[in-house]
Amino acid sequence: EEIHIADCRFGEANFSKANMKYAKINISSCFETCFDEVDFSYGELVGTILNHATFRRANLYKIDAKQADCTG
Repeated sequence: EEIHIADCRFGEANFSKANMKYAKINISSCFETCFDEVDFSYGELVGTILNHATFRRANLYKIDAKQADCTG
């Protein structure tokens, strides 16, 4: 919980079923990253690019992703 990640690149990373509640991923790039079944509630994505990332059955309750760029 309350993980703070900044200026990172995740290529094909697997965060499946991780507890990322309150996590902040700032100014990062995620390419084909798996967030399936992740609890990302109350999290934040600021200036993060998500290319072909998956969020199957992920908990995205109250996530702040206004500045995220999602493609694919």
